[in-house]
Amino acid sequence: MLYRSCEHSELRSSSVGMNGEMNCDRCEIVHHFPEHIRKHVVEVFKNGQVCKELLNYDNILLYLEVSCISRPLKTACEEKLLECIGVMNAIDALHIAEKYELLLLKKEAIQLIADHFKNLWHTDSFVFLHELSLERIFQVEKVFKHDDVFRALEKWLNWNHETRLKFYGKLLHLVKKQRSTRKYYDTEKTYHVYHAMITPSVSSKSTIEVAVFDCDGDLVCHKNLFKSHDVKDRFSVACAQKDETEALMFTLHMENMWFECSLVVLGDFLYALGGHHNGNNVLEIEELDTKHHRNMFLIKKSWKTIAHLPENVKLAFAPCVTYFDKIYIVAELLSNENIKSTGLLTFDPNEKSVEIVANFSKNCSDCRAVLYESKIFIASSEGYFLRFDIETKTCSSCKDIPTKGNHHGMYAARNKIYFVGASASDNDIERFEKDEYDIQTNSWKRERKLPCNLPIYGSCEIKVPSDTHLIPFDDSR
Repeated sequence: MLYRSCEHSELRSSSVGMNGEMNCDRCEIVHHFPEHIRKHVVEVFKNGQVCKELLNYDNILLYLEVSCISRPLKTACEEKLLECIGVMNAIDALHIAEKYELLLLKKEAIQLIADHFKNLWHTDSFVFLHELSLERIFQVEKVFKHDDVFRALEKWLNWNHETRLKFYGKLLHLVKKQRSTRKYYDTEKTYHVYHAMITPSVSSKSTIEVAVFDCDGDLVCHKNLFKSHDVKDRFSVACAQKDETEALMFTLHMENMWFECSLVVLGDFLYALGGHHNGNNVLEIEELDTKHHRNMFLIKKSWKTIAHLPENVKLAFAPCVTYFDKIYIVAELLSNENIKSTGLLTFDPNEKSVEIVANFSKNCSDCRAVLYESKIFIASSEGYFLRFDIETKTCSSCKDIPTKGNHHGMYAARNKIYFVGASASDNDIERFEKDEYDIQTNSWKRERKLPCNLPIYGSCEIKVPSDTHLIPFDDSR
């Protein structure tokens, strides 16, 4: 039977956190495995091939302990567990899925728990659920509308009343919010969203500044972040934040290993795409495991090449957005007749595949891209404004941007796209402004000039808990 070896006591003793972080090196762990498992794991590390027939349910946790080193091994373990997941082991499966970040298994387990909540909340396994797991389960309609949902929550609380009391209030509020028919509950959020534009200082190229906008489009913070003599020219920026309770991960890349490359974060991995090196177009896509190689962004051996771009693709500070488990990249394409055009690529880190999904007739330069729901909006220095619908896989041209120029930034909020910057030259202070695009009416409104004339090289969305008065990067708040 699936998870026979994964009793609750074993799960609790082997678990080291929701994200599966370990305190010792996983390669050292392999040395303590039974010999037949150790040989299998070493073989997987060497050639990247996994023989699923050798994966035994009783030993699956051992393989999962080192699966973060090998994506094929992690995938094979997840597929093996999915084959035999059922109602009675769904909670155990969720424990494992949360610990080892097995997204498909987690989705299947939550669905089974939701479908059979009436029977499962009575079980002993239920009280061992992590509060984050319960939070996800309680967002399913079948669960939060169930007659026994409050009794189930009380049972979970009473197992460890003192420790869980602070989470109980949050979960209780979540359930009541979901069950309520009051309209304001449908739009209530636990966080405020801010949009930060990362720029070099107009007075010193070695100084990095940030301009922060709220969802109403107002500039709420403008300050120096830090100064570094490594900052000499344009740079790449990548930011990531899982939710409002976690700190922002901010990565800035200068001319070290790649020039004009793009950085993007997806999950626990940082990707470097394209650019050029020693005058040559870079086609490699490189990956860094940020969970196990923090503070090693500039050490070349910490990165590994996992895929290649097509030869007719050129990426130079190419804008990227993430949508579920894929990265969408705006790229310059070159036809067989040497005609340049702007295209949209997808990169799937799991499949290590690159695909061209759209080819716009226009050739755009100095592009920016922003995701709103399932639509990608692309702006260029020529004033073109393009849209690609991920769900329908259709592309279209929107109304041109009223302010043309370089070094602009974009962010999306409340059914609008905000266009920030666009100086015609580095010294054209009068042209630095903020425009607003209405998605529903396909129309632009010129908003206002901004009190800062800065080329924008990167941007990020930051979530702040709504019960605080914090403004990102504002020390006074």
